[in-house]
Amino acid sequence: MRHAFWSRTKNGDAAAEPEATAREAGPPAEHSDTGGVQQAVVAGIYSTLKGAAWGVDKLGKVVSEQAATTKVTMEKADALRKERQRLAAEAATADPVSDRAFMAMLQGADPRVRSSDSWAEVSERFGGQEAFAGTPEGRRTVLFRAFHEALVEWEQEQAVLAAQADFLGQLEGLAGFSRVTMQTPYTAARRQINASAIKKVIPEKELEQLFYDYRNGLRAADVEVRRDLKQLSVDGIVVTFEEGGDGSTTFSF
Repeated sequence: MRHAFWSRTKNGDAAAEPEATAREAGPPAEHSDTGGVQQAVVAGIYSTLKGAAWGVDKLGKVVSEQAATTKVTMEKADALRKERQRLAAEAATADPVSDRAFMAMLQGADPRVRSSDSWAEVSERFGGQEAFAGTPEGRRTVLFRAFHEALVEWEQEQAVLAAQADFLGQLEGLAGFSRVTMQTPYTAARRQINASAIKKVIPEKELEQLFYDYRNGLRAADVEVRRDLKQLSVDGIVVTFEEGGDGSTTFSF
């Protein structure tokens, strides 16, 4: 009996011993990873600081580039302003010698300068001539503008003269029953004349007067065309031109 009790006790103690040990030990200890967490935190802080440093550096470069661009822009604007001031000063400064030489160069050009020629074309054509180089840059455009205004006026006058000659020539050429007599009405003669181009430069009323002058005994070669002394003033440059009886024109500056 005692043996059996011992056995039970022993078996019971043996069975209970692990439980007691477990109770005394408490719950199982969790796995400790404190070192890994610290490393992760440090790495995160480093990455943040690195990113912040990169951002500051990038911002600094952007600011520096913008400052450099602004400086270049301001320098260009200042240079442009000074260039405009220089050209304006040259344009306002007249020099009788260089002005006359420049105008003579334009007037004596062969083939002649036309009103349809642009300043770019003229400057390219005459850029190598002494009169062009001897005239200040700002003054050249002023002189050319004055010459151009006179040239436009002269070409218009030439177009009128040519149209008048065309009209009178057609009247002179009418023959037979169509020829002009002292009794021919303007409307009858007008129907025989091709005046599509003539009317672009001469109004109908002036054509009628020209017809009456012709009918009253004048001929195309005898029609007196006004050749008044003309003067134009452009930007302070006075241009005078006079048309001669042979159709030539003389410019004076």
